[in-house]
Amino acid sequence: MYQFKFLQRLAALVVLLLAVTSVFAIPALAGPPVKGAIFTTDASCGVVNANHYDLKEDVYLVGGPAKPGAAGLPDGYYYLKITAPNGKLLGTSVGSGNDTPIHVTNGEFDQCYNLYSLLVRASDGTTGYDDTPNNGGEYKVWVSNESSFRNNSTKTDNFQVTPGEVIGPF
Repeated sequence: MYQFKFLQRLAALVVLLLAVTSVFAIPALAGPPVKGAIFTTDASCGVVNANHYDLKEDVYLVGGPAKPGAAGLPDGYYYLKITAPNGKLLGTSVGSGNDTPIHVTNGEFDQCYNLYSLLVRASDGTTGYDDTPNNGGEYKVWVSNESSFRNNSTKTDNFQVTPGEVIGPF
């Protein structure tokens, strides 16, 4: 008799747990970290990690260097966003009409991507990205294989836009 009541209670507990997990979606565990790298560049797309620009429209994005064994991202489509260093969203590809504008084939970006043209402003949804509140003109670009930009799914790079103070590549 005692075993029967125990099994009834155990079954009720299992049913309750199943009901709770179906009502409150439990997020999947994060996969392994995305390997590879991203770099900002200029319109020539030949400079790796230029990092200093005169205008927001001058900032382009490339993946790891195009050479055997380089730090390329895994193949696929990627979401894109720009934030201030403090994490404030300034622009995103999500809701732009092309949520995943970055594509990687054989570990290389399909093209050199102009950031400004791929994003919509957080403030009003128009093309581009908002000005950073950072006094040094610093921005952070994020490329992710999932729309919540979870750390394991994301690569980032910082850059500065300081009109009239272009400092060449290092």
